[in-house]
Amino acid sequence: MRITILVSAAGRRNKLIACLRESAQRLGVEAVVLAADMNPSMSPACHCADAAFAVPHCKSEAFLPAIKSICKAQNVNLLIPTIDTELSAYAGEKAWFENNGTHLNISAPEVIDLARDKMLFHRFLEQHNVPSPATGEAAGLTPQQLALLPWPCIFKPRDGSRSVGIVRAKSPDSVPDFALTENYIWQECWRGKEFTVNFFTERGGRCRCVVPHERAEVRDGEVAKGITRRIAALEDAVRRMAEALPGAYGAQCAQAIVRGDGQFVLFELNARFGGGYPLVDNAGAHFAQWLIEETLGLPSTVNNDWKENRVMLRYDDAIFIDADTNSKAPQGSATKV
Repeated sequence: MRITILVSAAGRRNKLIACLRESAQRLGVEAVVLAADMNPSMSPACHCADAAFAVPHCKSEAFLPAIKSICKAQNVNLLIPTIDTELSAYAGEKAWFENNGTHLNISAPEVIDLARDKMLFHRFLEQHNVPSPATGEAAGLTPQQLALLPWPCIFKPRDGSRSVGIVRAKSPDSVPDFALTENYIWQECWRGKEFTVNFFTERGGRCRCVVPHERAEVRDGEVAKGITRRIAALEDAVRRMAEALPGAYGAQCAQAIVRGDGQFVLFELNARFGGGYPLVDNAGAHFAQWLIEETLGLPSTVNNDWKENRVMLRYDDAIFIDADTNSKAPQGSATKV
C-alpha cells in the first residue's frame, strides 16, 4: 500500500515530515512525502522531502491553482496545511480536493473563522462555558474605559500569530496608539504556565485525543522545550470545546494558561498541526498515523493512551547544500531534492 502526502508551507517542519514517514512505516505503508514552499531551495524541510515544489504566496490568486496542479499531477492522497494564513484558502476548496482524491487535514470554514479571529473565539468560549480571560475590542476605548480594564493587560492583533504585534501593558499610559485600533483586542493578563493543548477530532466531530504540553521555553513563537502533562479538567474543557466547534476535523491545538491553583483559561485556537506536535507524537499520540489510516481506509487506532511527562528539548541543526544560481524554482514546478 502506498500514500503520497503533501506538506504545504513546509519551511522548517522537518520533524513533521519525519513523523509522517514514521507513521507510514508503523502501518507498513510506502510513503512519498512532498513539500511545497515559496522558496524550496531555502527551506530545510523541502530538502528532507522526496520532492519539493515552489508555489506562490497563499494570498495570491495563483496559489490554489498551483497546489491543485501539484495534487493532480502527483496523485496526492493527503494534504497537510501548516500555517494559519493558508487555512482560509484551503477551507473554501475542501470539496474540490476531496472530489479529486486528496484528503485534507482541515476543518469547516466556520472553525477557520474562529481560529483567525481571537475576539470571535473568546465569544465562542463564553457561549459554551469554557473559561477564557476577560477580552474586548481595543478600538474606541475612552480614557475612562481604558482605566477600568483589569490591569495589566495584553493587546494583540485579533488575527495575529507567532506573538507578532503583542503589547504587554502595565497601565493605561503604557498602551501605544497602534494597539487601540480596529484590528486589536485587549485581554486580561493571566499569570501562570502556558500550555498548548493538542487535540484530534474524527469525522463527525468526536474528539478522541487531548494532549496538553507545557511550553517550558518558547522561541519565535515555537516551543523549544516542552513537557506533556495530564490535567483532567483542562483536557475535559478542550474536549467539550472541540466537540462544540461547528465542523472541526483532524489535528488542531489550543493555547491555555494554567495557574498554580489549577484554574485555567483558553485564549487561542490553531486549526492545524501545532509547532509542538513532534512532542505529542513522541509521547504516543500519533495524529499523523490516524490521518493516514483514515485517508487509506485502514482500521483506526485512535486512542488517548499517551505518555505523561515526556520532554522535548529542541536544538539547532543545519542542512548543507551547494548554492543554486536559480535560488527560486519556477512556481508550481517540481524540484527533486
